[in-house]
Amino acid sequence: MAGELSRFMAEYGAKPPNQDIGRKKTEVNPVSTKKKRGKTVRGLIDMLEQVKAAEERAMENTPENFRESENFEASEERVSSIDEALDILERLY
Repeated sequence: MAGELSRFMAEYGAKPPNQDIGRKKTEVNPVSTKKKRGKTVRGLIDMLEQVKAAEERAMENTPENFRESENFEASEERVSSIDEALDILERLY
């Protein structure tokens, strides 16, 4: 997942090589069209769903006596926040 995010960031910041010296430089924005933005957002949704699933697995594997801890409550809050983010992204695209 981290590799996918790194790839996205590299593609987002990539600049095309200057093919015509003397011409005005134009940058190609990988999220310049609605289709490209939608694809990018769907990729983010997929990554967030993976993070949420991993967090939920960690919570399920937490022993009963630690389920009242601050760490467990923080995990619950993270899952809730990810759910909110997913709702927003899914409404947008």
